[in-house]
This record gives sequence, C-alpha cells and structure tokens, in this order.
Amino acid sequence: IAVRPLREGSDPAYTSREGIDDCCVLNSPLVLSDMKVLEPGLRQILNVCTVQKIYFREQASSLLKQLLISVARATALPSTRASRTASQLIRYLQDHYAEEITSELLAAQFNYHAYHINRIMRNATGSTVHKYLINYRISVSKTLLINTELSIERIALQVGFENAAYFSNTFRKLVGCSPSAFRRMRREFL
Repeated sequence: IAVRPLREGSDPAYTSREGIDDCCVLNSPLVLSDMKVLEPGLRQILNVCTVQKIYFREQASSLLKQLLISVARATALPSTRASRTASQLIRYLQDHYAEEITSELLAAQFNYHAYHINRIMRNATGSTVHKYLINYRISVSKTLLINTELSIERIALQVGFENAAYFSNTFRKLVGCSPSAFRRMRREFL
C-alpha cells in the first residue's frame, strides 16, 4: 500500500511506497483482462487461514506467492490499450487519492468519456472508479490508524474524505466497526 499524505503537516515517515526488488512487475498496478481468475486462489488462501490450525501462515504465504507469480506472468504478456489505460488509471488514483477526483476530471485526464473509464476500470478490477477510490482511501486510513496517533478527523481529511462523519460511516460499512474501534482492536492485537 502506498501511503502518500498530500496535506501539509503530514508525517514524512509514512510517505514511502514499498517496492519489490526481485520482481519489478509487481511494483506497478497489475491489470488482468478478467479479475475472476484470482478468485479460486484467494478462496484457497482464505480456506487455509480459516480451517487449518497448524502452519496456516506458511501455507497461506506460499499460496499468495504462487498467485502473485501467476498474475505477474499474465501481465507480462502483450497488453491491450484498455489494460494500459487501466494501469495508468489505477496509478493515478493511488497517487492522487487525497484530492477531489471527479468523473469529469478523469475523462479530461485520460481523454475518454467517463462511462468508458468506468467500464475499463470495472473490467480490470471488478469495481467502479468510485468504489476503487473509496476502498483505497479506507485501506490507507487503516495504515494511518494503526501506525500514527493522528486524530480520526485528520486522517479523514488526509485520505481525501470531505469530513470525519462521512469517513466514519464509510469505514463502518466497509470494515464493520468504527475507525476508533479498529484502532483500539489492532493495537490490542499487536
């Protein structure tokens, strides 16, 4: 996850993007023509984590590595214009998630109609641009909740939500608990 706070006063300790040295393909967004090919592998990992009692971490890690290798191989094949656009779109959303992003802005940026951009995104990721952006913002906020002492309001604004109430409602819908409860549970777990 790339955590890049774009607001002033942000802590530079949490602004780096992690990279993978031995497989540079994994350092850019991976776009498959059909994201459903990931489903069996992800279900297998979930099954191992929920059912297996001994060595489940090691087996899940191994399965995840196999899944990433197959995705990297699939993306190494010649790409279509739509998959290149999807990769660029994902990269743009990840780099500018804290800013206000509208369909009109994306249409102008990528020289496509907003409907077509959403169709490209849905084919590549299985979700619309808006849903992808919201999920990405929540993902970044989870990292900030765990690793910083920033207030919920500050985190909400830093990841691009209009206000803390909208952030908290969205977080509760997607994660199943409030941001403060998530922070408390994760810190107790660690």
